Amino acid sequence: MYVAEDAPADAAAEYLVAVTTGDFHQMRESYVYDGNGLVPEDTAGVGFVHDTWPAGACPYGGWMRCLRYTEVATGTLRAMCVWADKGSLGMVLFTAADKNQEAVEETARSVGADFLRPAGD
Repeated sequence: MYVAEDAPADAAAEYLVAVTTGDFHQMRESYVYDGNGLVPEDTAGVGFVHDTWPAGACPYGGWMRCLRYTEVATGTLRAMCVWADKGSLGMVLFTAADKNQEAVEETARSVGADFLRPAGD
């Protein structure tokens, strides 16, 4: 979780990042997004989803899917992208006011790449 250094104590996080590495050669998008996946399709009580889209490759290949939503508790426009490739699975949530889909994707790829380095063969 990342908050600006000079932010007040009760400030919301600018980024929330979760990344894991491992052997995900068999990872499929349906494992993450179907009814029993890691990302719930129902966001009732959490936020109102505005749009969701496949975002092509994640930081090191694989696939990525993003969505923009308004957080119920604060009314803040946020974005979330989830990705998986053969060596990583990750998610990044961030404030996304006035960001179009391309900007959301680029932010997610950039943040993801900050946490990952390709494995040497």
